[in-house]
Amino acid sequence: MNDDITFGHICNIIYPNCDRPELQAWVREARKKWKETLRKVPEAMHQYLHQATSSLEEAIEKLFYGYGGLFHVNIHAPEEEQSVAAIEELLLHNAFPELLWCLNVIDSVINWWLDATTETVPPVPKQ
Repeated sequence: MNDDITFGHICNIIYPNCDRPELQAWVREARKKWKETLRKVPEAMHQYLHQATSSLEEAIEKLFYGYGGLFHVNIHAPEEEQSVAAIEELLLHNAFPELLWCLNVIDSVINWWLDATTETVPPVPKQ
């Protein structure tokens, strides 16, 4: 059984089950921005630095959920690994504000959908 919960999984739960078009529009916008942000972080750099078999999105998910990187310190890690981690953190820090915006949007959507059902939802800004 796979217990991983990712941004995409959450969107896939909300979108088909929520019957409010204004909330579905916010889910589409958040998912679009999430994917655009991931495309901005160089996948090739991530793969090179870690001889990684995981995707960049999986690496970001681990950072958000504390399994590595920013929220985990290995005092026995070799110096080379620490420098690689520092480079990866620098790359990912550029993406964090946008990814956090996406998470905030999804959190708001869930609140409007399940708890604040009578509140007015602002429209998705036109770009």
